[in-house]
Amino acid sequence: MPPKKRRPVGRAQLLALGLLGITVVGAPLLLGGVPAWARILIEVASWLSLVAAIWATRRSVRDAPPSAWLVMSLVLVGVTAVQVAPMPLSWLAWLAPESASAVRSTQQALGQGDASWGALSMDPGATLAALLQGLGLVSVAVAAWLLALAGRRRLVLWLLVASAGVMAFVALGHEAAGADKVFGLYDPRFVHPHPLSPLLNLNHLSALLSVGAVLSLGLAAEQRGGRRVTTLVLSVTLVATTLLTASRGGVASLLGAVVLGASVPLLDAHVVDGAGFMLLTGLGSYLIYVPFNSVLFERLMAATGSAGTAVFSISLADALGYTGSVGAQIQKDLFEASESRLLFFRSFSLLFAAVSVVGLSLALMYFLRRLPARDAR
Repeated sequence: MPPKKRRPVGRAQLLALGLLGITVVGAPLLLGGVPAWARILIEVASWLSLVAAIWATRRSVRDAPPSAWLVMSLVLVGVTAVQVAPMPLSWLAWLAPESASAVRSTQQALGQGDASWGALSMDPGATLAALLQGLGLVSVAVAAWLLALAGRRRLVLWLLVASAGVMAFVALGHEAAGADKVFGLYDPRFVHPHPLSPLLNLNHLSALLSVGAVLSLGLAAEQRGGRRVTTLVLSVTLVATTLLTASRGGVASLLGAVVLGASVPLLDAHVVDGAGFMLLTGLGSYLIYVPFNSVLFERLMAATGSAGTAVFSISLADALGYTGSVGAQIQKDLFEASESRLLFFRSFSLLFAAVSVVGLSLALMYFLRRLPARDAR
């Protein structure tokens, strides 16, 4: 059977891919969008990428089914927009008494009399900036999704690898030159990471490089000859730069992703059996989960000003995770033995998704009340 010919990239799709590439490659180089001018450039590029992708794929993906992640992303952006939406102060006092009190105090301090309108956010300016950032992220994600549906998935993946690859070579170039300023222009005030790069947070840098390393390995598996060798060299460079950051979370996540990704081809090649496949996927998922679990609790304790360590919280979360894993098996084998495991897993996942949303909402309400009270003291 002759190989399937690839459709040529039209001008509209080429423009959309170019704008998307400029966004995903350029955004990290602009100091991650920290300066206001960089954030504006990234937002404009993101929105232009979305418009170009919609125009380029208006015919090929007209009947595409709605995506769950897209709906969830829009819901999250909508929730953020609600935080800055003006509302009568009487409503605000009922929904968020601390926010209403802050609005009254601010108006009185400015000598503007009694306020009649306010917003849920304690810092509307910062929330508005976060809303614009969220819109930019969703725009890029939707643009990439549309182009992938139009048959350009591999090109979109290469753009992501290019973003990580450019950042890796920039970081290595700064390290080789012994630079103490980003591009010889920006002098970091509070941090001096090694290797130095436009992404000053080493965890952020290692996360980007880890994603690029895993994607490049997957793309190399589809190639042959010299192209595969070149892509593998890029993968090794990304892995080496990730290790150079000495970010524990980034390195652990990279190892977990590699183990998780390698489990499937090992199973297909009959190198491991079903039990080995389950062990590898479990190990890979656990390596990815651990650093984010511990970092999350550390940040929460720092935000609330709690004295102590995160060890107890981490142990409690682990215990709940193990209890849930064992409890799911007991529930299936003892109480719903006649139902297929696939149907049971689907229903169980939906149930715990709803429980998680409720739990996260309660946690959000708690911390919204906890943080202003601590700040006032």
